[in-house]
Amino acid sequence: MSGRLPAGAKSPKPADASPPPAEKLNTGAAKKKAGQS
Repeated sequence: MSGRLPAGAKSPKPADASPPPAEKLNTGAAKKKAGQS
């Protein structure tokens, strides 16, 4: 977390907004794969 603080301090909003959408996309693909499987 200490290493992320400095990097996120510059752009906490963009960095935080990037992970959420990516995780949601991964969850959707995983759900589709699980449903199809």
